[in-house]
Amino acid sequence: MAEKIDGKAIAEDLSAGIAADVRAFVAETGVVPALAVVLVGDDPASQIYVKRKLEQTRKVGIRSLEHRLAVETSEADLLALIQAFNADPAVHGILVQLPLPPQINAIRILDAIDPAKDVDGFHPVNVGRLSSGAGGLVPCTPLGCMMLLDKVIDDFRGLKAVVIGKSNIVGKPVALLLLERECTVEVTHILTRNLPEIVRTADIVVVAAGSPGLVRGDWVKPGAVVIDVGINRIVDEDGKPRLVGDVVFAEMDHARAVTPVPGGVGPMTIACLLANTMKAARNQSRGGSAGHRALSAAADVESEANIKLRTVVVRDLSVAADIGVHAHEIGRRQVLLVSVTLRVRPSLSDRLDETIDYTDVVTAAQSLANERISLIESFAARLAAACLRHPLVEEADVLIEKPGALVSGLAAARIVLGRPLMAEHGARQLA
Repeated sequence: MAEKIDGKAIAEDLSAGIAADVRAFVAETGVVPALAVVLVGDDPASQIYVKRKLEQTRKVGIRSLEHRLAVETSEADLLALIQAFNADPAVHGILVQLPLPPQINAIRILDAIDPAKDVDGFHPVNVGRLSSGAGGLVPCTPLGCMMLLDKVIDDFRGLKAVVIGKSNIVGKPVALLLLERECTVEVTHILTRNLPEIVRTADIVVVAAGSPGLVRGDWVKPGAVVIDVGINRIVDEDGKPRLVGDVVFAEMDHARAVTPVPGGVGPMTIACLLANTMKAARNQSRGGSAGHRALSAAADVESEANIKLRTVVVRDLSVAADIGVHAHEIGRRQVLLVSVTLRVRPSLSDRLDETIDYTDVVTAAQSLANERISLIESFAARLAAACLRHPLVEEADVLIEKPGALVSGLAAARIVLGRPLMAEHGARQLA
């Protein structure tokens, strides 16, 4: 009889350890780790996944920031929200729930997340670190698969592993993790020729094909360990829906160990998300995210160069914008109060046309007000980014207020974006 690898129990133990780590981190730093979760649209499966992730996040003491956006949200608005999270030192992890609506390019969105806050492990920087063995944040499901394998395998060296599935989310990263353990790895998929014969050679089988009941009992050799990543919703003959994996669990008695569905890999994915968030918070407490390291570098260079930055301030600028996500807001222009504080380097030639002033800020704000934007956070982030496009602006602090948006008063969003001083410009300033 095959051992059933109880992913639910293992995930509970992992979560208990993470909760203890969170308490220790808060006591040590005074900072509560925070995870920002973004859901675009109303996909039922995504809503269920996000609900479970948020429940577990709060359970271990991690602060959760849930942002639900309308299905028609633009890519620019989503990018602006991510930029705001990247710049916020109180946010340690960012998760954008996939899939995204067709008007949004998922690759561009994932690439925009600060790698230090990429708790899903999908950013190219983290993918590169995984492939080179340089550490980083590892995708949650593959990380969970390895933890489950660790419960039944003491020594991976020389074992033959067959991975069925070539996705960037599971198949490829789990193959890299198995290679790191010195397994001999073969990556296959449902179109691979002679797939059953290949699987029969494996000591470890990881199945992530999204094909219910693909792997039958006669595909698996006696004594193999089987990890079933598939989660498929099917309807029985009596009309009742149920979840099944990519493996026919009832035919795996001759295996050494096998994960059930549900109750196997699924709970581990969420637990590993919490572990990645805690890891990201600790990393940022030591060295900061990429964005915040850049800001620190800018301050250091400014101090060394003795460069005096001037301040440009625009307060309570009133603009009418087509903004909001609710039905009564769409197509209706609403008043926003805009306040901007810029830290600006002096022009090398002291020419007025080479610097930025009140008029430039007003023009940028009014230009944005003519576009359709869903969130005041997006408006603030995009205005800050527009100001930073000027070569002499080093930091943009933008406050957007929306009077009357709430029964209790106004809604407000503040975004602060900065960048390091350019080496070439600094050298010219010192010359």
